Amino acid sequence: MGILFVDVLWVDDSLRGQGKGQKLIQEDVTSACEQGFTMMRLVTFSFQAPDFYNKLGFKKKGKLKNFPKGFSHYYCTNS
Repeated sequence: MGILFVDVLWVDDSLRGQGKGQKLIQEDVTSACEQGFTMMRLVTFSFQAPDFYNKLGFKKKGKLKNFPKGFSHYYCTNS
């Protein structure tokens, strides 16, 4: 069918490390598959959560260096 784009995923500091973000992404993956989506796409920055998404099976497909200055901007997919 298509690609589900995750625009924003934010978990409050007080809830981090409790599996809340992982649960949200897993629910999105399940829902997307049930609806016929074949891929999920998201963007993240080097100062945000690229390792978190990598642990969940997302792969970096593209990188903008120095965007914003001193950091990188990653395009990731789950396939």
